[in-house]
Amino acid sequence: MVEQDLIKLINNVKASKTEDNYLELKSAKGGIPNIYNTLSSFSNQDGGGIIVFGINETDNFDICGVKDATSLRLNIQKQCKEMYPNVNAIISSAVIDGKTVVCAEVPGVDIYERPVYYKGSGVINGSYKRVGDRDEKMSPYEVYSYEAYKKRIKDDERIVEGVDETLINKALVEEYLNKVKKDRPNFQKTMTDEKVLEVMGLKHDNHWTIAGLLLFSNFPQEKFKQFSIIAMAIPGIVKGMSNEINERFLDDKRIMGPIQEMLDEAIAFVEKNSKKPIVINSDGRRITRTEYPMEAVREAILNTLVHRDYSIYTEGTPISLEMYSDRMEIKNPGGIYGNEPIENLGRVNINTRNEALANALEILGITENRYSGIPRIRQLFEEAKLKMPVFKVENGEFVVIFYNSGETKDEFRRSKRKDLEEKIINYCVKPRTRQEIVDYMNLSYFYIINVLLKGLIEKGKIELTIPDKPRSAKQRYISGGVG
Repeated sequence: MVEQDLIKLINNVKASKTEDNYLELKSAKGGIPNIYNTLSSFSNQDGGGIIVFGINETDNFDICGVKDATSLRLNIQKQCKEMYPNVNAIISSAVIDGKTVVCAEVPGVDIYERPVYYKGSGVINGSYKRVGDRDEKMSPYEVYSYEAYKKRIKDDERIVEGVDETLINKALVEEYLNKVKKDRPNFQKTMTDEKVLEVMGLKHDNHWTIAGLLLFSNFPQEKFKQFSIIAMAIPGIVKGMSNEINERFLDDKRIMGPIQEMLDEAIAFVEKNSKKPIVINSDGRRITRTEYPMEAVREAILNTLVHRDYSIYTEGTPISLEMYSDRMEIKNPGGIYGNEPIENLGRVNINTRNEALANALEILGITENRYSGIPRIRQLFEEAKLKMPVFKVENGEFVVIFYNSGETKDEFRRSKRKDLEEKIINYCVKPRTRQEIVDYMNLSYFYIINVLLKGLIEKGKIELTIPDKPRSAKQRYISGGVG
């Protein structure tokens, strides 16, 4: 950095009085500081970062200067050589108000060289990442994710021993084999069925792989209980909020089974718990629209199932689907494969984390595997005139956030209650017992009887078949005006 640019940087620092993702300040007044962690964190992010010595952030970001710029320069170079791989920092200095300030520009390295770490601590303890203005130690999983990408470790092709063969869907295996052979005629001529499954990464050494298990077992969770989806509908905008009858969850479910079944059940969960506002279409007719574009919901859930991390580091973590009154969040274990920048999603072809699984789903016609999912999601939200979805990596998870039309909590509750009341009215076209209604609605007994059913009776929309004996064991409930 030329002196003029360094002076400009210092002036900006004094004005903003802050560090950030790309700037670290060291006073160096107590001697030459240890910068291994910052060398690591800056090297491990796109764009690198700048370390400035001679600024005292604890004293109003005043310029305190360094005592011995030459010794400092040599020590910076020494610490750079103690990193693996070596860090090639560009060191410069400037004199401001008679005080010397030293700057070390640390370049971000190629992903195939990451993680950069301090040799003296080793890769697990010496690898850092930049979070805001802090250097944070990478987790063992974050270190592994770089190694897995560089070495093309195929976690979806890990062998699973002791699979219960009675749970394997033989018909689906046969369907898959027929489609593979149709697309690749030479397979049929030269390979047995077992060999085809092995070549495609679904079996190895006569054992099913994780990909094969997820596709063909009727219950993959016999081996991996957390290869599932935890789905929750929450009556508010944060966890812990409750509704007027003190329910913290409107609905919650652990979704299990093979990938296709989990996909279908998760979509059904979203449909069941979505607000369904009435809108006017271009023809002036009133139509019911789902809270979120369901095609986008399918794409997002399918992406989490296909691209989640299936390594030993995350096999104990399920996918999370959380529906709030203003949004829906889907979280899957593992960041973007190869730690690609978020902005590249849907715009460049990113290597696939689980190739065997993705290819098999494409062959079965469940997914296209053409990198079109995220662009299509964005398009669907734009067409629905909804706020654009958010895609981010947070705490080692890939997070998708869908925002709805912005109904308030009270509007949501009224809309939800109206839907439930209509469901009871339609069900009670024939006389029903209390227990039949409770079983059908699959909600809390108190809410159904003391809120929904009581309210419908008061409105005259539900009638008692024995009105003079409301507590009769033979009592039935029927929609008003019917029979």
